[in-house]
Amino acid sequence: MRLSCLAFLILNCFISSAQIKSVLIDSTSNLPIPYVNIWVENENIGTTSNKKGVFKIENIKQDDKKILVFSSLGFEINKLLVSEIKDSIFLKPISISLDEVLITKKLNTKKLIVDKFKKSKSNSYILCSRKPWMFAKYFKYKSNYDNIPFIKSFTFLTNSKVKNAKFNIRLYEKNESGEPGNPIYEKNIFGYAKKGKHKTVVDISDLDFLIPKNGFFVVVEWLIIEENKSVETFTYEGASKKHKADRYSPKFGLFPTEDQTLTFHYSNAKWYKAWLNKEDSKYTFKKFRNKYKLLAVELELTN
Repeated sequence: MRLSCLAFLILNCFISSAQIKSVLIDSTSNLPIPYVNIWVENENIGTTSNKKGVFKIENIKQDDKKILVFSSLGFEINKLLVSEIKDSIFLKPISISLDEVLITKKLNTKKLIVDKFKKSKSNSYILCSRKPWMFAKYFKYKSNYDNIPFIKSFTFLTNSKVKNAKFNIRLYEKNESGEPGNPIYEKNIFGYAKKGKHKTVVDISDLDFLIPKNGFFVVVEWLIIEENKSVETFTYEGASKKHKADRYSPKFGLFPTEDQTLTFHYSNAKWYKAWLNKEDSKYTFKKFRNKYKLLAVELELTN
């Protein structure tokens, strides 16, 4: 009887500490899909597939009724029960109709910086813990862009705990609801943030990309990969005990705005409007009180 109880306890411990592991495959090319963001629906748990398309999530049972959500540019969003996870998961590519982006020869004789910022002017950052997500900023089109319509680069304010933290950039049109709609570029654009606080430039001049006349959203996407992970020690307000938590670099700088239509965040396969910072919150910097948080990103245009 004691042996049976012991066996049951060992088995129960094994199940409770189990993990699911699989590889994501393109159903058309049969090639692995790297850097797909995956999360447990309605929970603050998630991960990202590595460069070989492999992912794993700890402390989740194979027979669990929870749902995993898979999101990657160029592929249909997929939802699967944990019990349906096999050694390989196939994601279906989607055909994206994109506008022609090159209509004239680029000269590179002029430039314009849109929403230029100083690194020293921001002391607030947004970070990522155990669940992948995205943060978006909308750029309106202005008439003076007509003569300098090519996007040369994006510059982000980053603060990284690791060397060359990798992140993804997505570009979206604005839909009828004012949210990020369809992608206007079908591939990932990767950026690398140096360790410490920097203005991180991501050059896309080789894409010959024209700024859309209806404006567009620039979106940063965190990657929950081992190379980006660090452990942060902190103490809750009013407590003496220290806590440790995984954090994924980089942090992105923020500036206050009163225009809610410019800023959105994405989680669990849905876009959300930015939240208003409470005016009386002791956890919010004074300049952000009663305002929204806007991603610190510059846009460099050329002709």
